[in-house]
Amino acid sequence: MSAIEKFRKHGIRFQINTTVTDRNIEQVPKIAQLTQELGAYCFNPFILVPTGRGAAILDEILEHEKYERLLCNLVDIKKQSAIDVRVTCDPQFGRIMAQTNSSEIPSAKKKYKGCLAGSEFAFISYRGDIQTCGCLNVSAGNLVDNGFDFENIWKNSEMLKKIKNFSIYKGKCGKCEYIDSCGGCRARAYAMTGDYLSSDPICNYQPI
Repeated sequence: MSAIEKFRKHGIRFQINTTVTDRNIEQVPKIAQLTQELGAYCFNPFILVPTGRGAAILDEILEHEKYERLLCNLVDIKKQSAIDVRVTCDPQFGRIMAQTNSSEIPSAKKKYKGCLAGSEFAFISYRGDIQTCGCLNVSAGNLVDNGFDFENIWKNSEMLKKIKNFSIYKGKCGKCEYIDSCGGCRARAYAMTGDYLSSDPICNYQPI
């Protein structure tokens, strides 16, 4: 709160990120409202991926029904908020947006695509490893080892080719009609099943 006050005093734009777990899920609407009242330009809830430090609170990961309810609540928050509302590690929000009556959402807030990791976004670790994101600790190639040729890894990595190929996804994700607008969280699948191509474990949706 002290940092926020300094940002406001000096006219520096800021956003508020909140990792959502079973511990604080009921507080999300209030946090969103507080974010707006504090003058942030964006509220960004992150859905827990139990990797790294998050592995220690695996028991706080959202249950299927709670997660689905949160998705719907976030749509309402997005519609009603005067500031931008984005979500991270929450690709199923793309499905919920696709299922929502578009006339109820201002045009500036309609655009949403699911997980961009490995298709439009990459993470480079301090060791030079290219990953789909910071949560999926699987290297697609190392920049130091290949002479810092990012393009070569981005286009030719077998791991990235798999991530971009929805047709080889397993379980519900492989059958889902919303796979293009969602993609599921590959990092959460890997952390909880050991297979980044498996279904996102917290998704409650049953494909048609």
